[in-house]
Amino acid sequence: MTPDEAAIEGFLAECGWAVAEQSVLAGDASSRRYRRLTAGDGRRRILMIAPADSPIGDFLTIAGMLRAGGFSAPEVEAADPTAGLALIEDLGDDLLARAVDGGAPADALYGAACDIAAAFDRVPGADTLPAFDPAHLVALVDPFVSDYLPATGFRGDPEATLAGYRDLWRDLAPLADTLPRRFLHRDFHAENLLWLPDRAGLRRVGLLDFQDARFGPPAYDLVSLLRDARRDVDPTMAERLLKIYATATGLNRSALETSFALLVVHRQARILGIFARLARLSGKTRYLVHIPRLWRHIEAALGHPALQPLATWYDAHVPAPRRGVLTEDAFVGE
Repeated sequence: MTPDEAAIEGFLAECGWAVAEQSVLAGDASSRRYRRLTAGDGRRRILMIAPADSPIGDFLTIAGMLRAGGFSAPEVEAADPTAGLALIEDLGDDLLARAVDGGAPADALYGAACDIAAAFDRVPGADTLPAFDPAHLVALVDPFVSDYLPATGFRGDPEATLAGYRDLWRDLAPLADTLPRRFLHRDFHAENLLWLPDRAGLRRVGLLDFQDARFGPPAYDLVSLLRDARRDVDPTMAERLLKIYATATGLNRSALETSFALLVVHRQARILGIFARLARLSGKTRYLVHIPRLWRHIEAALGHPALQPLATWYDAHVPAPRRGVLTEDAFVGE
């Protein structure tokens, strides 16, 4: 149940923001809602409103961890986790994506974001977060078979196909986890990062939507950023930044590249399943425009020699002519 207006008004009164002007902001992929509060003297804050099924405790804890590590996560001025309410710092609207689209140099902004990812080993207490380990990676693979494959017209045995797909990932998943684990934002892309040029160093990039953070393979956040599901990222720039990241972190480049390739396929294939499900169950077909990009990412990553078993599986179950071609069933709600 979402906090009602009376609870919100009471919380804001306790915080001294009862008379502030309120404007509704676009939400994220969760069921949380946000309002911008503007006081008469121009000061601004963000009110986070979370229903019971989206508790804010993780957000508050991880925000503190990130700030302690020197990163620009929002300061929390006041919070009532039981009520699902928090008053947090307003970091502005200048998303990295918006800044680049507005003409800011992509190399500089994406480079700054990679600097953040390279420094995530500084986040104190990251090893107390849930592990993004091979078992967790395997637990996330089902949507491709359960939701995307049927939408392409595949008519094989669904249970046997899913079991084989899981087995394949169970064999390969350890390749993603050969490097020391670190803090993972889990949704580290240009629409969850804010450009804060008036700040210095790592604080130039503001962090949002990090409540699902985990402790896992370094390559994961690079995949989110450099193989963005919804935006084209210049491949030459992406490869250069991957090399810079390897140098900055001192990580074994071969192991990093193998982990990166495997996690590209994992993340993009899972997103394909999620997009197909949204189209089928909710009629949200606007995400289907991204399918060709997702397949380009997958096909490029499958060129890595260690991923040959996956390449063979995809060729057998989704031949190239069927990739990106969804049947009418993909658009029928249930």
